Amino acid sequence: MSVDASALVSKVIERALEKFALSQTGAAAELPKDVSPEGMMVDALAGQLLGFVTGANSSQPDAEQLGAVIADLQQKNRRLARALGACDCWGEIAACPQCAGRGGAGWQLPEREAFETVVRPALNRVSAYRLAAQGGNVRRL
Repeated sequence: MSVDASALVSKVIERALEKFALSQTGAAAELPKDVSPEGMMVDALAGQLLGFVTGANSSQPDAEQLGAVIADLQQKNRRLARALGACDCWGEIAACPQCAGRGGAGWQLPEREAFETVVRPALNRVSAYRLAAQGGNVRRL
């Protein structure tokens, strides 16, 4: 089966939106089934996408749960920024009082502990991959 990737992604997103609209209205009606291989794949991927985006396996989060998720993501953002020597805004806010929009990766020296725990494992993985791919003749990063 020859399928254009962008067309497939568009179909998956459209199907996920259709499924979401049905779930919000409480409609018992099902979408028409497309039993072609492509249609079945689109339907399966749309279901997975919808489940991922809406958290279908869990109840709707309340404000406290969302606040906890946001706080966790902010902490991870700060840790990654420190590991890469970036400002918390990543240099995307021109009015940032810390970096004035210049705080992308490498803006300052990375914090050693954050670098060693966040970045070093990725560098080691890349080095190991390169070493294996080139038969052992690669320098370590």
